[in-house]
Amino acid sequence: MISVSIITLNEEKYLEKCLQSVKGIADEIVVVDSGSTDKTLDIAKKFSAKVYFRKFDNYANQKNYAVEKCTGDWILSMDGDEEIEDDLLKEVKSEILNPKSEINGYSIPRKNIIFGKFIRYTRWQPELDRHIWLWKKDLGKWMGDVHRSCC
Repeated sequence: MISVSIITLNEEKYLEKCLQSVKGIADEIVVVDSGSTDKTLDIAKKFSAKVYFRKFDNYANQKNYAVEKCTGDWILSMDGDEEIEDDLLKEVKSEILNPKSEINGYSIPRKNIIFGKFIRYTRWQPELDRHIWLWKKDLGKWMGDVHRSCC
């Protein structure tokens, strides 16, 4: 079972695309919100997400709290303004469902878009901006206050 964990704060502008992008892989969606005043929670509920409130203290703690609320064997951890491409979803799902797979986690490249433009020529290009975003639940947790990483 794959749980998608998402942390949010006023993500009304992006959350629907985020949730739409994972509906083909998510067996469960867990949203941890830190006090949105827009329509973020309504959008999450529209996708049958389990919604929790937690006062924000730092990114790692917020993300770990979201993971604790997940019941799946696999965790796909996202922010409310991120999306997953269909090709990647299909590849990941087939690997996870393969009983002979020895993979414990995935380092997923991120395509960073700022002010509507794809960032190609910095350390934010997909080949360089890779982090573990999908892992077996019992094998990782988030660390770090701002520039967090999973280990």
